[in-house]
Amino acid sequence: MQPFDSQENSRSLYSPDSNSFQELPQASEQDTAESSVTPEAQKAPRRPSVFGKLFSLFFILLCLGVVGTLLFGNAMLSSSTSLARGRESEGFFGSLSQIGSLLNFTRRDPLLGESSGRTNFLILGRDNTPQGLTDTIILVSYDYATQTLATLNIPRDFYIFDGFQASKVNAVYANAEQRNPGSGEQFLVSVLEKELEQPIHYWASVEFESVEALVDALGGVEVEVENAFTDYNYPDKQYGYLTPAPSFEVGTRTMDGETALIYARSRNGNNPVESGDFARSRRQSVVLEAILETLRSRGILGNARQISEFYQIAEEYVVTNLRAAEIVSLGTLLKNVEEEADFTFSRAVLSDEGGILCPQNNPGTGYILTYCDGSSAGRSGVSTSRSALREKVAELTTPETVALLPDATLAIVGNQSSDIDIVYNDLVNDLGLVPDFYNRSFPQITPATATSVEQTTIYVADSTLRQELSQTLSEEGLSYNLTGEIPTAKPLPSGFESADIIVYVESR
Repeated sequence: MQPFDSQENSRSLYSPDSNSFQELPQASEQDTAESSVTPEAQKAPRRPSVFGKLFSLFFILLCLGVVGTLLFGNAMLSSSTSLARGRESEGFFGSLSQIGSLLNFTRRDPLLGESSGRTNFLILGRDNTPQGLTDTIILVSYDYATQTLATLNIPRDFYIFDGFQASKVNAVYANAEQRNPGSGEQFLVSVLEKELEQPIHYWASVEFESVEALVDALGGVEVEVENAFTDYNYPDKQYGYLTPAPSFEVGTRTMDGETALIYARSRNGNNPVESGDFARSRRQSVVLEAILETLRSRGILGNARQISEFYQIAEEYVVTNLRAAEIVSLGTLLKNVEEEADFTFSRAVLSDEGGILCPQNNPGTGYILTYCDGSSAGRSGVSTSRSALREKVAELTTPETVALLPDATLAIVGNQSSDIDIVYNDLVNDLGLVPDFYNRSFPQITPATATSVEQTTIYVADSTLRQELSQTLSEEGLSYNLTGEIPTAKPLPSGFESADIIVYVESR
């Protein structure tokens, strides 16, 4: 077993003669050969990056945006133009007409996709080998109405036809770069836009080496470790294994850059739940969320000195198609999001569960993921698996809220009025919620009378659940006063305070 992730090139499964995929046996759990790349890429010797396969760097866009907002003027205008690529020839800061945007803290130009309610980014983690494989591909989507930032990790082994050849998706960028240097990111964007049936407005690609420096620039991050594991096969810098083996216990842990990198990169944990690429993809998003929360909680978006550190790192490692005015707009938007208590973050990992992608394997190509219905990604034709994938991506910004309401605990308490029966019918009979706690005549609430006017208030402390309930009520044509956590002065029967949704009926 080699200590580093194998990156052997694989043979295409697509047969030009038959215009179809070859029949493949069922895959094992192993992850053997890597993606196909062009012959030119195979000539140079490879030394996988010491830092491995990691990318949790959407927060770089946060940094870039705030840099554009805070570090304007001569320092910004004299900066390198190396970050921007793939758009018209305005360069990173473009014409002098954009200086006004840099100096304007109150006005924000709309981003691409904002008019339709959603802006999508593609984040690529590039290794530093001659192949330039993008082993980390993350679709990041921001929903303006719900203030939800969602991520979907696309597995590197997803097998797709890109118009030229069939390969793992992590080789599409590398193959495009071989055909036309500088086109790799935008070409991969176009391939995924077609397959996912979603516009991808912006992209950014980053080398793995920046991760440790960025986390350290933040002063470390607090990461919630969900499952304990030890990785005895984690590589060191001399092609051996790191000693002592990195080990993680359940609980919240403050991680520096090196530790966060190891946690997100590990793929050989002795706990089966934390072994493999899908577990690694999930942990990448966990680290990303921790980084975003660190930016928010420490007020770093307003700290020009630290933002300057981030910019120096980003300038060295980041390539993006964002223009200067868009970076400024993104920074202003995310600075405002930082100040909003209702901002939510959700993450999803596209895996071999759920009936969309299924594993296959053969000696010539190694482990790949193909559509479970037998259709070929990247080719035309009806595909139930592709339709399911597109639906998953379309609902990317609301995966958590969809599941919250059915599982929410409901408490109804009131003053013996008929309004209790009305709200009970609306929430229980119509919406299908289950009343875990119910007391229609709680003695500590003043009883209703023939002349009293009642008011019904629904208290939901969790902002995401509150938003989902509000939307559901609106769709059903129901109108109620929804607010946050119930005041401590409101009397409740014992145990009712633990409910996710508390319905309170009292006289005005």
